[in-house]
Amino acid sequence: MSVALDRRPTARPVSATTEPADIARFAGWCFAAFIIFTAIYFHSRTADPGVRFAIRNGTITNYGPSWWDQQKFGQLTPGDLAVIGFAYIGAVARLSSRRMHLHTRTAWLIGLGVVAVTLGVAVGLLNSTPSPFGDWRYLAIGLLFAFGLWSTILQTERDCFRFAQIFVAIMAVYGVDQLMNYAKGGGEIAFYGRTTSGDHATLEFMVAAVGISMAMLRTRRTRFLWMAGIIVGTAVVILAFRRYAWVELATVFAAFVMLSGANRRRYLASIAAVGVVGIITVVATWSALDWGSRLASLDPTQTRAENVYATTNQGHIDDILDGWDQVRANPVTGLGAGVLYHPTRSATWKGDAGMVHNAPIEVWIKFGILGLIIFFATYFVLFRDIWRRRRRGRISDLLAFGGGAFLLGNFVVICTVYPWAFSTWEKGILIFSLIAMAYPPGWRSRLTTDPAP
Repeated sequence: MSVALDRRPTARPVSATTEPADIARFAGWCFAAFIIFTAIYFHSRTADPGVRFAIRNGTITNYGPSWWDQQKFGQLTPGDLAVIGFAYIGAVARLSSRRMHLHTRTAWLIGLGVVAVTLGVAVGLLNSTPSPFGDWRYLAIGLLFAFGLWSTILQTERDCFRFAQIFVAIMAVYGVDQLMNYAKGGGEIAFYGRTTSGDHATLEFMVAAVGISMAMLRTRRTRFLWMAGIIVGTAVVILAFRRYAWVELATVFAAFVMLSGANRRRYLASIAAVGVVGIITVVATWSALDWGSRLASLDPTQTRAENVYATTNQGHIDDILDGWDQVRANPVTGLGAGVLYHPTRSATWKGDAGMVHNAPIEVWIKFGILGLIIFFATYFVLFRDIWRRRRRGRISDLLAFGGGAFLLGNFVVICTVYPWAFSTWEKGILIFSLIAMAYPPGWRSRLTTDPAP
């Protein structure tokens, strides 16, 4: 099956002046690229192992979120305002062009989500929540960003192709910078040694870039960019030594090997590239980084006494069990948005808890049984769509499979020992960027155009 980019209409005489619509679209592209860049460049969390290690050893005394992620405008950050401004531009564009249609299924999912969040906030207020907006704000920010993309720049298959190019280019450049710092002796320091990055969102952006690049390499356009995305992203993730990121990368690889079906031979170059880069990275650093012990540390039952690089997941398991206690006590409504509770097993290292290292239990606590049902229903609809589109050849279909491979890996991780995907600003941007690329206007139509030259 061919890969199709929609053809442009027959060339018209070039106007002597730039049309306002062209200026608006150019501004939209710049705005979207700026938000993607800030999502990977600025880190809103300081809980990664490298920073925890530095704080514990007294080498960092001035730490915290960057200015981009600080609440400088009431409850809003500069990042929030940027996304809200982008969504406002999108709303103006829709009103001016009278594009007000919303698909029934989308309306139902958003409507039910709003109901679940509203109930979660109401229950939280009844339980004296200190933060009624904190648990869902990044979900809302991500949705607003997707709305802005759909309303301004993501109108055609060609637009999806360009947005994917911008996304992967930003990740590749940032990844090269991380690898160069690591090669010069920099990076982050954790108990298991020096790493390229310990930031959760950064590594997930890299895994997503690998998935997109593997899918887009099939287009045979800008191959150097897609190969760079695969090589750089894979190397950064492997040298980060984070098990969750390795699981996500392995899931992306497995999805292309096992789930691509009849299209598997079209992805052979992508599959081979990830495998070769992974092997070369490990072999080139085998002795210097003691890969034998590091691979053995993947065993979650190994303790630090048995392997200097190992750590068990017992703390996360205790955290999940503490969360399950709250679910059993409040099975219908949960505790509500923003409510903290005092755990019995993990209090020594966690204190009062609001986040749980298991997304379904965390959603259940925050938004009740309705929120849990919507959580699984949304992923079911998403994965069903991607599965049905896996044999189609449009750009958005390829992006759905590539981005969906990452979302599958992320789903596996968050349903085991990881909090839900919307715990930070940048993760909200990441998830909804992938969704926006996969669902442009008209994605339901059948393939009717031939590949562009």
